[in-house]
Amino acid sequence: MLSIIIRTKAMWCVVRSDASHQALQRGLDYACGNGADCAPIQSTGLCYLPNTIQNHAAYAYNSYYQRNNMAPGSCHFSGTATFAKTDPRDKGLPDYSELYSGFRRRGCSGGWNSCLNMLS
Repeated sequence: MLSIIIRTKAMWCVVRSDASHQALQRGLDYACGNGADCAPIQSTGLCYLPNTIQNHAAYAYNSYYQRNNMAPGSCHFSGTATFAKTDPRDKGLPDYSELYSGFRRRGCSGGWNSCLNMLS
């Protein structure tokens, strides 16, 4: 079977809603230990709240994916991640809109929008 991967500029790495907390923690640890910018999701970071494994993994996964130039294989995390062609900042993505709109703290008052822009 031949697989073709088409990458575009508009691609995000997002957490799967069915991923277990333990698997997300392993993925988060991997991403943060291998190049993702995880400072914003530390307790003093601008994107720390809400303090959930889903939100922190979402940030770290996408940071890792973007820092690896959206390379094939950089958004897998043992099956706990998937690609989104629709910007997670858009309210029209029902599985993720609530998750990503939850990022709020100090200078990150724009929620996920502000935190995602920090990755650029």
